[in-house]
Amino acid sequence: GLLTYNRLYATILDGFDRKLITTSALTGALIDGRDHDRLIAIARTEPSTNEAESSPEYLRNVVPMRQIMKQLDLTYLYTQILGGKKDILYVLDATEGAQHSPLGSEDTLPPETLAGIRRSEARGTIHLSPIEFQQQWGLLKTAAAPVRGGDGRIVATAGADVNVSLIRIATQNALFASVVIGMASLLACALIILMIVRRVAQPLDRLRREALRIA
Repeated sequence: GLLTYNRLYATILDGFDRKLITTSALTGALIDGRDHDRLIAIARTEPSTNEAESSPEYLRNVVPMRQIMKQLDLTYLYTQILGGKKDILYVLDATEGAQHSPLGSEDTLPPETLAGIRRSEARGTIHLSPIEFQQQWGLLKTAAAPVRGGDGRIVATAGADVNVSLIRIATQNALFASVVIGMASLLACALIILMIVRRVAQPLDRLRREALRIA
């Protein structure tokens, strides 16, 4: 059971890794660089403004992100830039409701994730974090891919996050299915063995009765 659980967890975690890498890269490629440049300028000069989030530049980029996040059952999908009083400034955020990060809001990241984002911007690579605890958001696994501006230079990163609870639920569901399949297999084997034993035992019982009759 332990070996099965570990193998399932590793397989499911690898699936989430691939999903996060693909989604962050796709999001970074789909964003209009000129729109994003305008939003970055607003984030640096007019943080947390609601008017900017109602603008065409914001909506035509964030609406597809919301669809992607919903279809792939991600926890968060957003773009971010380095700077501000903390580590990063949020630009686009597909999350709605209480968890939404307004344009220009700041956040602090774990050191490894921050270093990975810097490498992503410097080298044009995709950063994939281990499972990390973030004080505001909890246990997350994150991927960050480059976002290019209107002039083609890398100016930001697109982040895709999944909460660890989703990974655990997926693992538990897979393990439960494995247990059910195992129990069904054991039951089927028991029935087959019972049938075989009865077919073998009946002739032996007749032989015993005939031996006793002859005796």
